[in-house]
Amino acid sequence: MSIHLSKEACLVVIEKVLSQSDVTEKHKEVCESIRSYINKKGRVSPGQANYIKSIGDCYSEEVRQEKAKWVSEYDDEKKERVKICTGYYEKTPYYSDIVKKVRENPDAILTHKQYKAYCENKYAKKVIATHENDFIFPVGKIVQVRATVNTNTLRSASGGRFVGLWAWKLKNEPVIIIGHKDTPHTHKIYHVMLLGKPDSQFLIEERFLKKNRIKV
Repeated sequence: MSIHLSKEACLVVIEKVLSQSDVTEKHKEVCESIRSYINKKGRVSPGQANYIKSIGDCYSEEVRQEKAKWVSEYDDEKKERVKICTGYYEKTPYYSDIVKKVRENPDAILTHKQYKAYCENKYAKKVIATHENDFIFPVGKIVQVRATVNTNTLRSASGGRFVGLWAWKLKNEPVIIIGHKDTPHTHKIYHVMLLGKPDSQFLIEERFLKKNRIKV
């Protein structure tokens, strides 16, 4: 059976939390709200007591040591990965609060929990790996569009939705690589052009390109 903090114990924890120089706005608001409730009603609910205990635990000496260790380990490699992921997430609706935080302060240090969620999920790992890998095909190389290409993955040369040739018309077509796009993505992005057709330029992911086997 769990033992809940008494109202007196809750008030002690609340005052300790509010005295911390690094108390978060959320924790401050919760503590002040529950303190007001206790002073007004003369009691505390089990749920409130548990919440106050969990907040108090965030400012324990053990947690502080863990935070200090994390900050000391927050090196240039982690900062670079955060930067890469931010370039990816800012084009999505995800992690907007962290994106805003990093854009406003590039030197901001994410918490361990934030970093793991932001940089170590399966998509982020793929974005980072893609960024660190080299482009397979050099600029000027003639390659072929794979038969697996689909319209949803194509973009215009300016980055907008591709409204040119339908994907089925591009299958196995030879194209020339005229540029690499250094944009955080789960796949390397190439700027290509259909041979002999300067007006038919588009962006395509590396996975939809292959070595050219057509005589041109």
